[in-house]
Parts: sequence; structure tokens; C-alpha cells
Amino acid sequence: MNIPPILQQIWDNPYASFAIIIFGSLLAAKIISWLVAKTLVRWAAATEGTDLDDKLVALLEPVVVKCI
Repeated sequence: MNIPPILQQIWDNPYASFAIIIFGSLLAAKIISWLVAKTLVRWAAATEGTDLDDKLVALLEPVVVKCI
């Protein structure tokens, strides 16, 4: 595999590779958080005013509070 020299130099630098890994991790966490939030909003809208809505909140609340 032929890696362009500039990318190889960036990856060989420990500070740059650390920054790339941290940035990628934060970006992945943000995307996952956004997807989970969208899913929860969709579920809440679908179950609004039902007993399932209360059960869903009771199920997820401890997990969300523990993560925060």
C-alpha cells in the first residue's frame, strides 16, 4: 500500500497521531449521540400519551443518568 509522504509524516508524529485519534473518537461519539437522540425523539413521539412512554422513560432514565 502506497501512503503519500505527507500523510506518513503526520502519522509518524506522535502528537499528530494522538490528536487524530482523539478527534476521531470525539467525532464518533458526537455522531452516535446524535443518532441515539434522534431515535429517542422518534420513539417518544410514537409512544406519546401511552403507558409505553412511561415504561420507556423508566427503562432509559437510570442508564442516561449513569452515563452523565
